[in-house]
Amino acid sequence: MDGVYLDYKDIFICPNCRDGLSYFREKGLSGFYCERCETIFPVIDDIPVILADEIRNYELEHQPLTQMFEEIQVRPLKDYIENTLSLVESKKGKTTWEWDDEKFWGKQHQDQLSRLEEPDRNDRLWQRAPMVEKLLEGSTLEEKVILSLGSGDGNNFRTLFLNHCYEDTLYLA
Repeated sequence: MDGVYLDYKDIFICPNCRDGLSYFREKGLSGFYCERCETIFPVIDDIPVILADEIRNYELEHQPLTQMFEEIQVRPLKDYIENTLSLVESKKGKTTWEWDDEKFWGKQHQDQLSRLEEPDRNDRLWQRAPMVEKLLEGSTLEEKVILSLGSGDGNNFRTLFLNHCYEDTLYLA
């Protein structure tokens, strides 16, 4: 992410308030922050982890946020990290259906691979459709860039987002 300059406020938005996010890099650690919500979204293994408050994940985010809290002293980043660390710590031992879904289908996929079977195409789209509708509520994908990580063959995108796209929507997978 360091080699390319992008105005992240035009690409990433806060999943809670929908304001643009700003990028930071301090002491070899990087992430995004929302000034309005005063929260941090860490970059883990070069992947931005931009999750709404209700699905923040202790197992995924606690260690990187703790390292940030110990290393970064710049204000207001330090305060944002502390706020986010408290939020993530409140999620310890708790999961939402999104994370349970990930564990279930990850295990199903591994079992199928071990038996050399073709992967099951049941992507539980009925659970994801309301999340997409909430994401799109009050906004449009016109002139937007959509980055889909782990998109596989793009079936989920085609099923869930295609009817909301315009000719000038850029989809990257």
